[in-house]
Amino acid sequence: MNSRKNNSNTLSAWFAADNYVVYLTLLIILVAGLSALVSLPRIEDPRITTRNAIITTTMPGASAEQIEAEVTKPLEDGIREIY
Repeated sequence: MNSRKNNSNTLSAWFAADNYVVYLTLLIILVAGLSALVSLPRIEDPRITTRNAIITTTMPGASAEQIEAEVTKPLEDGIREIY
């Protein structure tokens, strides 16, 4: 078991003593990550279809049925023609 402990201490000591190995490893990982990022496929501005809208209509002094018949239904029909 002592040899296993010495190996881990030796590896840690080697990395601590030779900073260029750590920097080289970091540079390799960084370059690999950047090359992967550049090669990833991208979709620019994906098409988003929104088919819902909220419109509030008011007609002072009118009943709900009258507003629906005279304002809301014609407005909905006009919007449906656009889509």
